[in-house]
Amino acid sequence: MAIRHRRPPRLGRKTRRTLIGCALLALLVPLTAVALRVVIDRAQDCAETLDLEVAAAPAIASALRDVAGSLPPGSLRVNATCVSVTITEADSAAVAAALVEARGGRIDVGDGSGNGPAAVLPHVWVPESRAWSLRVDGAVDAGSGTVLGAHQPSVAFSPVGLAARGADAEKYRPSLDLDDWDPAKLPVCVGDPRRDVAALAALAAFDNVGAGRKVEIDTELAADELPKGFKAVPMSRLDLDAHNAEHPDEPWVLLETRPAVTGLDFPYAMRADLSGLLSQAAEKFLAVLDDEANLARLTAVGLLPPDQYQPVLTTAAVTAALNGVEGSGT
Repeated sequence: MAIRHRRPPRLGRKTRRTLIGCALLALLVPLTAVALRVVIDRAQDCAETLDLEVAAAPAIASALRDVAGSLPPGSLRVNATCVSVTITEADSAAVAAALVEARGGRIDVGDGSGNGPAAVLPHVWVPESRAWSLRVDGAVDAGSGTVLGAHQPSVAFSPVGLAARGADAEKYRPSLDLDDWDPAKLPVCVGDPRRDVAALAALAAFDNVGAGRKVEIDTELAADELPKGFKAVPMSRLDLDAHNAEHPDEPWVLLETRPAVTGLDFPYAMRADLSGLLSQAAEKFLAVLDDEANLARLTAVGLLPPDQYQPVLTTAAVTAALNGVEGSGT
C-alpha cells in the first residue's frame, strides 16, 4: 500500500508576521532592560557628586540650561565623581563686579547695580562678549594673577552691526564703509559702553578708523531705542530679531560695516583658580557643548555657531573705547 505524506499546512502571511514580531520582542525586552539598568547603575555608582556652577548671560542661559538638563543621570563625570551642572542666568555687569571685588579690585559698570559681592562666585562664566573677561582681568592687580583662565573658547555667536530703519539702511547696502562714514548723513548713537558690549564693540570699530569721537554716547539709552535725531544704533542680530518680533509694523535692518564690528562671542571662561576635579568637570561640560545636538539647542534661540573669523577685541581697544566714559559716574 502506498503511503501518502500530507504536507503541513502553510502559515498565512499575517501569522508569520505575528510570530516574527513575538520573536523580536522576546529579544528586545532583555536588551531594553539591560540598557535601562546601565543608565540607572551609572547614576547609582557615583562615589560622590560635584556641583559645577555656571553663570550665563541672559541671551544664552536658557539654551545652556536645556543642554545641562538633557544629560542622562551620571553621564557627566570625572572618573567616579558625577558632575551636576547648575546654570544661573546672571547680568554680566553684576558677575564682573563680583569677580573683581572678590580679588580686591574695582570695575566701573555704569549704574552701579550688582556691585555687591555674589553669595557664590561661578566656577564658569559665559558673558556675551570677551570684552567682559578682558575688563575683569584688567581691573585687578596684575601681580596677583588673572581672574579667568586664558583658554576662553567661544560657544556661540551673534553678529553686531548698526540697526537702522529700512529707508536709512538701504542707502548703505550692502555695507557701510566706516572710512567713508559721514556722521551728518547717518548720525550714530550708542548706549553705555560700560554695560552694553555692542556699544563698546561699535566704539572700538569706529576708533579703529579714527572716527570714534564722532559717535554720540548716551549712557541713559535703552537697549532697543533709536533716539530722536539719530539714524542708527549698534545692536546684535539676536537683539534685532527680538526687537522686530515686538515691532513687526516697523522692523529695523542690521547694517553691516567694513571693518566689521566685533560680534558677541559668548566665551566659556573658567576661573583661573579652578583645579583638580572642578577644572576637569568644567572641561567636560565644555566638550558637551560641542556636540551637534547641543549646538542645535543654541541655534534654536537665535544664536549661531562660533565664528573663528570674527575680529577679536583687544585690551587696548576696549580701554580706548571706554576712554572718557569709565569713571565718569552714572
